[in-house]
Amino acid sequence: MKSRVFKPPQGEVSTKDILDVIDSQKNIANGIAGLDSNALVNLANLPLIPASQLDFSFAWEKVAEISSSGVASVDITGLDGDTDKLYLLLVAAYNPSTTATGGLFVRYNGDTVVGNYAWIGWGNAAGTVGTSYQGFGSTSGVAGTAVGGLPGGAIGFFVAYIHAKGIPVGTTLYVQNVGMGFNSGPVTYGNEAGGWKKQANITEITLFTKAGVAIDWLVYLFKPKW
Repeated sequence: MKSRVFKPPQGEVSTKDILDVIDSQKNIANGIAGLDSNALVNLANLPLIPASQLDFSFAWEKVAEISSSGVASVDITGLDGDTDKLYLLLVAAYNPSTTATGGLFVRYNGDTVVGNYAWIGWGNAAGTVGTSYQGFGSTSGVAGTAVGGLPGGAIGFFVAYIHAKGIPVGTTLYVQNVGMGFNSGPVTYGNEAGGWKKQANITEITLFTKAGVAIDWLVYLFKPKW
């Protein structure tokens, strides 16, 4: 039966207005009657979620939290990327020195083979746009994928999604990361993306500064509950 949309009458209520209301209620009743018993049982068993629980923790579970000062790298261990499939990485960092970090990078399972990593970064620093990149198979560069940059004296905030299980391309799996960040000196924002030619299930993630500059880190790693 074709549904009719009932619009509240304006002014006096006519007999037609009343019939329209009755007709709309019939359509609702017919729709419910058309559901089979299993559908009705499933509807009845849907959990009622209090509004107070509909926050970040409803969908994401914290895997790790690291706060460390004056170090060039931090490690997150005990992971199971194949089971977790996806990670959300949040980083807040401060560079107390006058030396730029050369970039913040992620390394998987301690793999230091440069050719297993590729990345590209785009940034706008005080109105000056720049890009940098590294391709798979490179013989020189960084053994890691980029997640951001942090000049001397700057505070930075970065977020990245990591597809830990990997994307198959032919017979090879590639772990992908994509994200964005912001830092304060000079004001810079940018996007970073990269990948790792997967060698094994991810059990460890290392964050490090390219130039080996010691900085202050606050790192959170989450996995989905869904």
